[in-house]
Amino acid sequence: MDEWFFANNGAQEGPVTAPQLQALVRSGTLDPATLLVWKEGMAEWSSLQDAGLMPTTSPLMAPAPMVSTTPPASLTTNPYLLSERSQHSMARERDAYVPSYEGYGRLRYFLTYMVMTIVFYAIAFGIMFLIVKSTESVGASLAVLGLLAIVFMIAALYIGAQRTKNLGMSGFAVLWSFVPIMNIWIGWRMMACPEGYEDHRTLDTPGKVLSGIWIALMVLAIGSSLVSQ
Repeated sequence: MDEWFFANNGAQEGPVTAPQLQALVRSGTLDPATLLVWKEGMAEWSSLQDAGLMPTTSPLMAPAPMVSTTPPASLTTNPYLLSERSQHSMARERDAYVPSYEGYGRLRYFLTYMVMTIVFYAIAFGIMFLIVKSTESVGASLAVLGLLAIVFMIAALYIGAQRTKNLGMSGFAVLWSFVPIMNIWIGWRMMACPEGYEDHRTLDTPGKVLSGIWIALMVLAIGSSLVSQ
């Protein structure tokens, strides 16, 4: 019995018989245009058509069960690996794949936070102006100002949570903002690090520039504190 192995989405599977392989193609499970097949005795992997396994236009068949999905040890050694051209093609596809993360990216985070901050201070200065102009409404104005501060804090936590998700972290990581020293670390990540940083740990050029700015701001803040003492 001929036993065939096939490469599906970069993974080696099989063995299957020729009728089983053709049934998988007819059912749409495998794409004959990109499918590569091999059996023992072949020098390298071949297309379905070159191997003479292209199914005829017969009625749709359900795929027959495969004997095993684990390639034998011979497929992991040099004579039976995919051809060099196929390996390069799979490597390019793998390297081109970029996972998608939820939440706010770096630019969206900056813009959202900036707009929210401008709106907050515009309303706060408006309330302060009313307090100065009319002493009769001081209590109500301070109450509105306090409520505004609470709303701003909740919104800031939400935006920060969306940013930490985009970094590949839990949204609850934004709570590190309330912990001394750790707030510097999480602040740097939200400001400078690119999408998925928790997984790949690689800073792009904007991230390196923003990291330099962040370090400079921290040094300036610490220096100003020491001078004021």
